[in-house]
Amino acid sequence: MQGHATIERSDGFCWAGECRNGLENGQGSARWPDGCTYEGNYADDLRSGMGTMRYPDGTVYEGYWYMDVRSGQGTMTYPDGTTYKGLFQDDKANGHGVLSCVDGRHYEGEFRDGVKNGQGVFDWPDGQHYEGEFRNDVRWGRGKSTWKNGKSHEGEYRNDQEHGMGKTMYADYGYYEGQWKYGWRWGK
Repeated sequence: MQGHATIERSDGFCWAGECRNGLENGQGSARWPDGCTYEGNYADDLRSGMGTMRYPDGTVYEGYWYMDVRSGQGTMTYPDGTTYKGLFQDDKANGHGVLSCVDGRHYEGEFRDGVKNGQGVFDWPDGQHYEGEFRNDVRWGRGKSTWKNGKSHEGEYRNDQEHGMGKTMYADYGYYEGQWKYGWRWGK
């Protein structure tokens, strides 16, 4: 089969687009029985190149594909309006990206396996700002937090809390420099 064709498989998958050697090759659109749709490029029956995938829950991915997985630059928009723009590898956010949530939370930095991992900057809607290391989606390692009221903390974090050596400057009364343990001052 060569040229433009419509293919309907017994499993409910439907393809309308370019074909070469009996395979989906080139531009076209696909529909799966679960309601997913795809418009974009195919190579040898696999999504490959630029394309847009729409999922039944309202999630939309626009970006690059390689061998049927999200790979390269792309944008994922979730039903609540949250967006991730950045690099994908192995179908997940991997590399530098920007996550913007509708509630005002904003993260720009490194991702690994779909979660914040590495250096990044996170802002909360209440004005809190953090710049530093993340591991498995939480602050972990060296970083600095600042708050709207003038308070700041610079030091080690573990599991999203001050942990290890750090210095906190209080907006209205001095500072504490020393050990922290899971968010609590640990020492004099």
